[in-house]
Amino acid sequence: MNYWHQPDISPVIWHIGGPFMIRWYSLLYVGGFMVGRAILKHLSKEDRFLFTSEDVDQLIVWLLVGCVIGARLIYCLVYDPSNTFSDPLYVFQIYKGGLSFHGGLLGVMAAGYLWARQKGIPFWNLGDAM
Repeated sequence: MNYWHQPDISPVIWHIGGPFMIRWYSLLYVGGFMVGRAILKHLSKEDRFLFTSEDVDQLIVWLLVGCVIGARLIYCLVYDPSNTFSDPLYVFQIYKGGLSFHGGLLGVMAAGYLWARQKGIPFWNLGDAM
């Protein structure tokens, strides 16, 4: 008897048509950013953090962009280099799937660093909040 059977769950929640679909993975990304935004808004009221509640909305946009870029680049370079090098535009074909968590994390860290530097906030102050 095989106790390690994995369920056969479709990665797609809703297929809109053509290449447009909503996947479980993207839902988790959005949920994580919504929770993160709420936490950062709450922490922005504390004196020890050097960003305001208004800064958080701008920061979240930076982090989202950094996350998607990092997740896609690392996926393409690590998990699918043959497609990436044969067709460099493959990197932009996000609708074909393919994001990596560790690439998203690196992208968030890079975007957070650049945002903090632009705002004149020490990165570790922002990093503690994140």
